[in-house]
Amino acid sequence: MSLRLDKIEVLFICRSLDPNRVAGVYKSAWYIYNTLKKYDDIRVFPFFIPNSINISGFIGETIVFFRLLSKIKRKFNKGRTIVYVHNPDDILPSLGYILRYPTILVLHDIIPLFKKDRRFLYNLYFKFLHIFLRTLIKHRKIVIMVPSNTTKRDLTLYHFIKSRVFVNYWGVDTSRYKPIPHLQKEKYSRNRYIIGFLGGWLGKNKRKRVDILLDAFIKIRQNYDNVELWLAGKYPKWFLEKNKLSIRYFGILDEDEIPEFYNKLDIFVYPSEYEGFGMQILEAIACKTLVLASDIPTFREFLPKQLLFKLNSNSLAEKLIEFLDKNKIRKWTDRLYHKYSKGKFSWENTVYRLYKIIKKIV
Repeated sequence: MSLRLDKIEVLFICRSLDPNRVAGVYKSAWYIYNTLKKYDDIRVFPFFIPNSINISGFIGETIVFFRLLSKIKRKFNKGRTIVYVHNPDDILPSLGYILRYPTILVLHDIIPLFKKDRRFLYNLYFKFLHIFLRTLIKHRKIVIMVPSNTTKRDLTLYHFIKSRVFVNYWGVDTSRYKPIPHLQKEKYSRNRYIIGFLGGWLGKNKRKRVDILLDAFIKIRQNYDNVELWLAGKYPKWFLEKNKLSIRYFGILDEDEIPEFYNKLDIFVYPSEYEGFGMQILEAIACKTLVLASDIPTFREFLPKQLLFKLNSNSLAEKLIEFLDKNKIRKWTDRLYHKYSKGKFSWENTVYRLYKIIKKIV
């Protein structure tokens, strides 16, 4: 069966399409792909590494991906085709298509350029990639999509052409992340406070900075015995054995368990040093849970200054104590929920903005 010639063909390249992965890069790919293919004048062709391929090491995966992609025999309509690359890891393996068709590249953040919390070869690859991209976009029909104004600013500081970078905020699935009435009622009727974080222990000097949250909690517990700390994610055995003071560990949660986790918290804390977006903030707010976050540029885009703390345990402890008040929590939670429930941060709006860019490029 032949395709309609007036359809725009999108070769959608990504590592995985999975809404049940906590990592935002996989979750956002799934929502964007499934929403984009609903448009009548677009036909989306997904391409990603099959789960059956299990190769240790980033370089090995990249080589295999290049070989797989090169085997695609289908010839796309050159005047009606867009290449969409959702993961920066896949830009070089996709180069044959990027040079052939107009392209949208997604850069979620530029963490490897200045934060050494990934493998050495990956950081080296990422630095080379950015140098290569700066040159490539000067001569090719390529635009870069980023999830925040902060990431756009960072790219322009690294000498990317500002007009080629457009901001498209990620969304939140409010059919999944939403208030659960009986849990909301329960948390306001109990006389204790539950503080929580969703994410693993990456090390004291890593950017998630769970150590700051832990130190702040220990300070609070000296005077407030009705406060608990809930941590979900992967933590090493030594960490679990060392820190048992009213801390409850949930391990890695399934995606269907995460909304319940958010709903049970009084305060969700996000103590990160750097983020390209911070999808968990929107998820917690959609579940009517108060969010306190580190005072970094990305989070200033979404949260009022009253909910931000300096990146040290004293500042976080002071901020938490300030919000150990059920009425104050309810007031700020309602304010955030009503602000973000109007649809600005919906996947439909995210994909509609992407759709307009695709139409403009074609």
